[in-house]
Amino acid sequence: MTCQNALPNKPPLGPGHPYTLLSRGNLAYTHHKAGNGELSAEMFARTLADSERHLGPDHPATRHARQLLTHVRSA
Repeated sequence: MTCQNALPNKPPLGPGHPYTLLSRGNLAYTHHKAGNGELSAEMFARTLADSERHLGPDHPATRHARQLLTHVRSA
């Protein structure tokens, strides 16, 4: 069963949806924990840019993405 079959009346989430951005941040953090620091930083940078564009620079999710990018870059 695919997700589309499970939720036939729900449109797919777009690239700027908060859940999509959260999932991308989670994936970037997983890469960080797995030792893929460069890939993680690139993913966080893209997620941060999209968060700023779609949610605004002061949105809590954007601030969190910014903090995580700083953390990954300093590791």
